[in-house]
Parts: sequence; structure tokens; C-alpha cells
Amino acid sequence: MPELPEVEVTRRGLLPHVVGRRIAVVTVRHRGLRWPVDPELETRLAQRVVRRIERRGKYLLLECVSEAAGEPAGWLLVHLGMTGTLRVLPDAPPPGAHDHLDLVLAPGPGAAADTIVLRFRDPRRFGAILWSTLPEAELPSHPLLRTLGIEPFDPAFDGAWLHRHTRGRSAAIKTVLLAGGIVVGVGNIYASESLFRAGIRPTTPAGRLSRARCDRLAQAVRETLAQAIERGAARCATLSAATAPAAISSLIAWSTTAPASRAGSAPRRCARSCRASALPSTARTASTEPWRPPRAGAVWRTMRVAGDCRWVGATLLAQGMNEGREFHKTTVETCIVCAVIKSYKIAQALAGRPWSGRHCANTGAARKRRAPR
Repeated sequence: MPELPEVEVTRRGLLPHVVGRRIAVVTVRHRGLRWPVDPELETRLAQRVVRRIERRGKYLLLECVSEAAGEPAGWLLVHLGMTGTLRVLPDAPPPGAHDHLDLVLAPGPGAAADTIVLRFRDPRRFGAILWSTLPEAELPSHPLLRTLGIEPFDPAFDGAWLHRHTRGRSAAIKTVLLAGGIVVGVGNIYASESLFRAGIRPTTPAGRLSRARCDRLAQAVRETLAQAIERGAARCATLSAATAPAAISSLIAWSTTAPASRAGSAPRRCARSCRASALPSTARTASTEPWRPPRAGAVWRTMRVAGDCRWVGATLLAQGMNEGREFHKTTVETCIVCAVIKSYKIAQALAGRPWSGRHCANTGAARKRRAPR
């Protein structure tokens, strides 16, 4: 999954090829991404100029301005999801099955004289392409951005910030880092590396960290992410614009400590052997009784409650249940109910419609119908 360093390397790689160009043609082949693609995106983006590319967490923000007088600027929000990539193609080949969106970029003021294609590819379709007309000052209030934590390279992020925002938190410090509510962009491998550098056990309750350990951890987070960005940018600079984004995830070279990939081998700091361990999920309860898989119809009844977001995991979950796989009750509730309701609430917010508790009540009734027999 592309994390903050991979997204930042992608942003830097797109800057010389995209900024300053005019969007001549927009082609959307599949609108069923994580959230529905705006049905009027083609007309909204046409003839706009990409003025700059910013990043907030793992979101790429393309500011698109219109040459027409009086028309406000807009922002194209791009999230790569788990398998998404953005490719710059001077000579675009025919689109494949997973190429969902093309931006044909014509020469603009100060840009090169050739026409290129910016292609969004996402096999698993967990990525997102969204359009927003919020002013820059109000963009942090966007439903997808307002809950994000501070940027790790923000001068305000230090040990004092980390210590202050972890008071009273009983969850493991790695779980808190992964949540993104305190600091964004610290993915699974980056969290393990940062905690290893700081000498902190990942299962330590966040609220028990001292100020000194928070200082070490904040410094380790910045160093780990900065090193990954530098190495990824250096390696991708040797590749073509078309192949670099697809190879970013495999080009990040870890530091000499690299605890995430050394399970079973000898560590470099002590005489004991490395071993892998998994943190308990925050959604898991003490019950371990397996739950009988429900019929696919029950799954689809629940998914219909979520309206336009019914495709979020429904096909895979229904298929797995019909194959007789065992799911724990809490796992099914988290995957089918909680994730769907969250996606629906975000979709409603994006569409400017208030969230209604009626849907939650309907979902609760569907959950009762799926009770174990």
C-alpha cells in the first residue's frame, strides 16, 4: 500500500511533467472506485490548467485553475488506495482493464510542447478521484481531510506534541501511530522502523510514554520518513516517467536496522533472534466463538443500506461466506457494518447531505437477522 513516502515521491515525480499543463480531455472508464467519481468530472476539469500539486497525508491535491474569468479554482483529490498508480505516458498505449482514468495534458504556459497522458491505474479500486471547489483556506475542512493528524515534517510536530496528544491513551503506541489521528503517514513498516530506532516496544501503551521517549520517537519518525523519501526519489530519478510510479513501492530501500523484514534472523543490536508479533485489533473482543456464515442475500441487504457505496467489499465478502469460510462475529461486523456505515457517512458528507440515524437503525435490524443460530 502506498504510504506517505511513496505518495510524496509520486508528487515530486509528477511536478516537472504535469504542472503548467492544460487538461484537454478527461476520460473516465470506471466510476466505481472507493467513492463514486463525479459524473460531471469531464466537464469540470476540461480546459483547466494544473497550477500546482500538493500533498496532505496520503492524498495528492492537484489545484486546477480555469482560464475563464471569474471561475473559481478547484482541487482534484487523488488517493492511491492499495494498488493505485499515476503514470505519465508520452506515447499512451491502449488502456488496460484496470486503467480507470486518463487526463490528456496539452502544452500550457511554461510547459513542454508535447502532449502527454496522466493515467490512473488501480487494480483493486480502493483508490479515489474526487473533485472539490472549496477555497484553499477551507480545504482542511473537507470530509476526508479534517480528521487527519499533523504532518510529520511540520515544525509543530515534536516530542511535546506527541506527549500531549497521547495522554490518557491506553492503546499500543504502534496502533496510535497507524490510526493517523495524531500524525499522518506513519504506515505499518514505517511505524515499526521508527519505534525500533527510538527503542520503544510497539505494544507499550501510548499514555505511558515519557517525554524523553516521545522526543526520541518524534525524531525517529521524521528521520525514517525522510530517508525513505530521499532513497525513493533517488532511485526513481533513474527511471522513465512511465515506469517510476509503478515501481515506487519496491524501490524504497530500508535502513540498516530494517526490523520489519528480519523475522527469524539475528538482530544487529543484541544476541537474541528476531521474531514477528501481531498487535491485537482494537475492534476485537474477548469472544472467539466462530460465527456461521450468513447467506449472500443477508450481506446484500446490509449493503443496500449503504446506498451508492454498496460495492465496498460486498462481492469479496459474499463470495467468501458462500464458500463456507468461518468468520468471527466481530470481524464480520467490522468488515460489513462498520466499514459500510463509515463509507456511507463520508459519501453523504461529500454530497452535502446530512447523516440520518435511520440507516443505522436499519443496519442494526439487518444484524439481528444474521444472529447465530
